[in-house]
Amino acid sequence: MPFRITDSLMSARLVQQLSLARQKQAAAQEQISSGKRINRPSDDPVGAEKVMNIRVSQAALAQFKKAIAQADEKLRVGDSALESYEQLLDRAGALLAQGLSDFTTPEARQALAVEIEGLRESALHIAQLKHGDEYVFGGTRQDQPPLDSTGIPAATPSTEQLLQIEADAPPVITGVRAEDVFSDGSGTVFDVLANAATALRGTGNPAADRATLEAMMGRLNDLGSRARSARVRLGVALERIEAVGARLDADNLVLEKVAQQAESADIAQAAVKLAEASNVIDAIAQTARFRRNSLIDILG
Repeated sequence: MPFRITDSLMSARLVQQLSLARQKQAAAQEQISSGKRINRPSDDPVGAEKVMNIRVSQAALAQFKKAIAQADEKLRVGDSALESYEQLLDRAGALLAQGLSDFTTPEARQALAVEIEGLRESALHIAQLKHGDEYVFGGTRQDQPPLDSTGIPAATPSTEQLLQIEADAPPVITGVRAEDVFSDGSGTVFDVLANAATALRGTGNPAADRATLEAMMGRLNDLGSRARSARVRLGVALERIEAVGARLDADNLVLEKVAQQAESADIAQAAVKLAEASNVIDAIAQTARFRRNSLIDILG
């Protein structure tokens, strides 16, 4: 017996075709408006997972970039502080040299002592410098300043602060400890400057005062070497984080390119699909009119 297509079967097929065409039309319109081929996981589960993994990797890179920015800022603050400290030590050495000169009068030595005491206060300010909520030279000991108001070092041991700025690589220092910069093994720079000021004012024993000034000059030279070595370490750390930052930027660009390739829509192709879907919808509308039905009748 021949198979006869009924009106209800034809209408059902038209409804199905119309629904599919509208889905394709909506998908093409969304791709064109968003510029993306994948707007939800169901559009391409495999591609969506690939893009999601890329975004996770980019988020990790962003965290490292944030750490780099923090380290860079703190290292530069520390380097600037050490530069001021070096200049202070140079000035102190020049003042002691003047004090050792036979042509310097007692009155002039008194003035030198006053300036030395001022340098001591400045050195203490540098040692206690804070960047945000952290002591620049505090290392891992951040609950108290590296030295108290009299220049006595904190009793709590400290280690250098380290920061992870890239995966699977050693961390980088974000500063140096006060113990390594403001001490020389025999005491602190504050002891040196205090002893120098006392010798300049005079203790009544010129020979002993001269010996003290000469000894303090030697210690100032050692402290200056320590400061320069610390700046070299900070410079090395700065160079590393700059290199890592550039590498992370390059990695992020590669990841973004891959993600764009995976999720970006081919606008020309989407436009073709939109036109095709629209043509199908128009064709169905004409079929409905030919069969003396409206689209509303078909959908009903």
